[in-house]
Amino acid sequence: MIIEKRKQSLMRDYFTELHSKYPIKIERPTCDFVLKKLEFLYPDSFGGHARPKNDIDQAQLDKDEQNLVLGSYKGGQLTLGQYLTNLKRVPPERRPNFDIYDSLNEIVFQMAFMDILALEAKDAGIDKSKVYLDKLAKELGPHAEKVKNLIRGSKKE
Repeated sequence: MIIEKRKQSLMRDYFTELHSKYPIKIERPTCDFVLKKLEFLYPDSFGGHARPKNDIDQAQLDKDEQNLVLGSYKGGQLTLGQYLTNLKRVPPERRPNFDIYDSLNEIVFQMAFMDILALEAKDAGIDKSKVYLDKLAKELGPHAEKVKNLIRGSKKE
């Protein structure tokens, strides 16, 4: 029990550290675009409920609109389309409105967390470590050398 609490505490601290190292910048013009598009597509209220401000039907957006950047961070970004795809796994009551930037910041960070961890691993040189490359070779079998060369930046195949 004590060990588990310590693990959780360390994970929270690491999460906070990464959040500081990779601050999310929410692109307000993209948020404003979504809110205007919602106004255009839906009435102020329907079925006795106010128009939602936290979701839009992805089918209502063209490719360029889906490629708008919603959030960016050092080394990456999350497009509106990626956000809406990931949002399907978030319960409706936890989906932030497009005009509540702090909440959007948190959920975009959570959605980008695995990519941020990959950036951290690359910065630490894990992608070039012998242990990593050996495990990669074992998993990829005959394709391992080609992938290793790509990782190293070599043109040799």
